Amino acid sequence: LLEALPVLLVATRADDPKVRPAATRMVGELGGADELPELVEVLLLAKTTSDLEASERALTALSARAEDPTANVGRLARAWRKATPDQKRALLNVLASIGGADALRAVRTALTDSGAEVRADAIRALSNWKTADAAPHLLVLARDAEDPMVRVLGLRGYLNLAAQADLPANERLAMCRQAAELAKRKEEKRLVVATLSGIGS
Repeated sequence: LLEALPVLLVATRADDPKVRPAATRMVGELGGADELPELVEVLLLAKTTSDLEASERALTALSARAEDPTANVGRLARAWRKATPDQKRALLNVLASIGGADALRAVRTALTDSGAEVRADAIRALSNWKTADAAPHLLVLARDAEDPMVRVLGLRGYLNLAAQADLPANERLAMCRQAAELAKRKEEKRLVVATLSGIGS
């Protein structure tokens, strides 16, 4: 199957709109670090929804198998400068799946993008972050964002991290105390209580 990679890479740029995404997904399943630059270029050429989704899925799958997924972040971040808003959304999703300090930094940078839709995508990516290193940045959003919806997303993301069982109970309690000070609506207060109920203290 690996011998088919050169053919599949050519097919990622085929004229047939059904062949391109199918080939891209296969490269993501079979490829390795050497195919990452090609897949990034494929994403930067993608215009249709199916091509974008295939590129995102392929880059996510390839990164998940990498010995050091964070090594891919630099190339993805450089691709950002050439990307369209839709391509940036795909890049944000791949970065969020990789995680780590460099990916988090790239997503935070996207919060200042000139495009409103891209900023919204970055906020959603940050609010769904899986590790506690995003907590301070989510707290800033929950406390300081001008847009009420952004504050809500920041608070929810912050509480999602506080609910993680792998964090020490005292840290989770401290996060809930900070969240409780910011919770204004009934739904937010209920979320604080639900998070507290999962802390064995």
